[in-house]
Amino acid sequence: MAYSQSFIDSGSNAIYFLDASTVGSRDCTDAKGFYCPPSTINYVATNTGLNGTSGQVNFSIANADSLFNANNGSNAAFDDLGGNDPGAFDWGLPFFYGRNVFVGIEGQAGPNGVVGPYWAY
Repeated sequence: MAYSQSFIDSGSNAIYFLDASTVGSRDCTDAKGFYCPPSTINYVATNTGLNGTSGQVNFSIANADSLFNANNGSNAAFDDLGGNDPGAFDWGLPFFYGRNVFVGIEGQAGPNGVVGPYWAY
């Protein structure tokens, strides 16, 4: 499936994309709006910028009910939490784990004279 837009969003607690049936998962019983596959699913997504440059992102989605229950209800952040968003691909906080992420501010020159807006990893 191709999205017309994706965005990075460190304020989202999960990676939000598609819907459970499309990604081969099921919706959670307890954690509504999140994915609950029977075992962790690995994915590869390709981001393509307006300049045609593309990069692949490997990510995993685990069972949200299990993740939340394993922490006895304590607040925690997970690198493999996913949820429903059929309208856009929201690269939430899990996207930031284990990689450097760079953001260029609109109209401002960055390294090598590249002018924002952009995001790179």
